[in-house]
Amino acid sequence: MTENKISFFEHDLKNSKRKELRFLPHKLLKPFIKEYMIVQCTSEMEMHLFPNPSISFNHIINGNIAMIKNDGSKVDLPKATVFGISQKHLQFSFTAQTSLLTTIVNPGFASFFIRKPIHNFSGTFLPLDYFFSRQKVLSLNQQLSNQSSYIKMLQLLEDFLISEKEPKVMDTRIKDAIHRIKEKKGLVSINDLSKEISISRDSFEKNFRANVGTTPKQYCKIIRFRSLFEEAHLQNNLTDLGLNGGYYDQSHFIRDFKSFTGVLPSDFF
Repeated sequence: MTENKISFFEHDLKNSKRKELRFLPHKLLKPFIKEYMIVQCTSEMEMHLFPNPSISFNHIINGNIAMIKNDGSKVDLPKATVFGISQKHLQFSFTAQTSLLTTIVNPGFASFFIRKPIHNFSGTFLPLDYFFSRQKVLSLNQQLSNQSSYIKMLQLLEDFLISEKEPKVMDTRIKDAIHRIKEKKGLVSINDLSKEISISRDSFEKNFRANVGTTPKQYCKIIRFRSLFEEAHLQNNLTDLGLNGGYYDQSHFIRDFKSFTGVLPSDFF
């Protein structure tokens, strides 16, 4: 089980009960899968999904989850979905006694499982059976719902993932670019980065989007935002936090932060 400095979901209702468990993948899937997460809500609540650099596969084991649109209306999610990378925060409504099993894919590796262009659903979600056999997805969902053991759930899920993984090799230049962006907390020049990995900018952007699901520029913005949470406990004020995150204009920092989270930084920290 692992712990992250920023939760996959953040929730609004202070007194609501929620359990979030994280598990590492089997060694065969470790290069491709970052972790598995199980979220259990004993009471009804609303939660935010913040911008995340990873594509995820999601299975609603029990209960119901709806996406809350900007106008306040709700759209029920399918029992199994794939979420694309998004630069905007998304808001969800969980019913009481809802359990969600999420597979967080390592950036750049979703194309090993998905055989359709992954950038086409950036910022939204699609049913899992859009990408995989409907019969296999239904069977997996039924088996997951009938299990009470987390370990058995994960075994079923990993058997499915292993059966769907394509035997191909990732472009080392894209892998290197992802590492450099993360290492520099998103504060990189796309031109400089393409030169460092010896590829033209046009080819770099095309290959990056095909493998990661978004453009290098958008990916850098997400990484820069998430790096703020790693530095937050070291800062005495929001101005320092923004400056260390590469924002030289406080209004730009506040505007981006609200776009990413839905709230002002002063309301979040």
